[in-house]
Amino acid sequence: CNWMHRSSFYVACFLGLTLLLACVHSDNSMLSGPETETLFSKFMVDFGKSYYSKVEYHKRLQVFAKNLARIHRHNSDYPDDALWGVNEFTDLTEAEFRSSRLMQKRPSPLFEEASYLPVDVPSDLPDTWDWSEKGAVTGVKDQGSTGTCWSFSTTGNLEGQYFLAGNNLTSLSEEQFVDCDYNNCGVFGGWPYLAYQYAKKQGGVEAEGSYPYCCGTGDCYPCMADKNRTFCGPPPTYCNRTCLAKSSNFVPNLQVESWRPISKNETEIAAELISTGPLSVLLDAGGLQLYHSGVWNPSKLFCNDVDLDHAVLLVGYGTEKTLLSEKPYWLVKNSWGAKWGMNGYFKIMRGEGRCGINTCVSTGILAKA
Repeated sequence: CNWMHRSSFYVACFLGLTLLLACVHSDNSMLSGPETETLFSKFMVDFGKSYYSKVEYHKRLQVFAKNLARIHRHNSDYPDDALWGVNEFTDLTEAEFRSSRLMQKRPSPLFEEASYLPVDVPSDLPDTWDWSEKGAVTGVKDQGSTGTCWSFSTTGNLEGQYFLAGNNLTSLSEEQFVDCDYNNCGVFGGWPYLAYQYAKKQGGVEAEGSYPYCCGTGDCYPCMADKNRTFCGPPPTYCNRTCLAKSSNFVPNLQVESWRPISKNETEIAAELISTGPLSVLLDAGGLQLYHSGVWNPSKLFCNDVDLDHAVLLVGYGTEKTLLSEKPYWLVKNSWGAKWGMNGYFKIMRGEGRCGINTCVSTGILAKA
């Protein structure tokens, strides 16, 4: 998610181009100009792309060609890493991708040791787990090019908590958090743990149906609470939306009582994932621009474990086995649409703190009905 940018995109993976790239010669030679332009034309059609001038068209064509080369080079040089492929972001530079989907990098907050949720690791911890197959996870959503990933990570956690409390799975309103959460920065980014605090004080959360998402589509432009300016920076230059939450529309029996951070130990995170439900996590996600499938196991050239810029939802774990190796992974729900990555999900190496995935894990705690 992003602290500043507002253009709107629909994320997708283009498998046909990925397969074509696999046929490019192993000497890293690039496609010819006409071949690249043909692929770019098809890319524009498949992803609904249009450009406002010939200059912009040729600029995007050049970026597209460079990203094709990046995809081929990565898949050739890092055969044990995740597969890269063409998606909605292939006409963006790395810097443009970061500014349109990711937050400004910030280190994980420090929490008091006594605040961490106690974890009991069972001796028979399952080899695999997936809450998305157990009914506790709503469908993949799309934040658009606004800095609202924190709200999707928050609602994903609370949706799981609500379901596991014996209620019907209910999609919650990200827009309520964006418009109303005075602890965070709306479209400019935020932290899930602050969003839990807002929900507790507010007294409830509306369902997606009664308070639908609009800021990521460009249909609304939320204003920022005045007191947030010191923390968030200057407010939007234009806004037309203030908080519309109504207590009469709050989801029944969904009251956030508190929240807790969770251990950085990944075995304990796995145990807490099983006992608690889907968990909010943050990471450095810059290397996910061209992700297509497989277990992402990046070096520090692609991410670090200190500075975080994206909030997502941890839903499961497992081990990907090949003839020569085993790759333990986390299964993570993203908020870039169902056509990105593995139907909106990605896998990342588990057990090594990759990209800081273990440094800011949290959950809301609901009051018992």
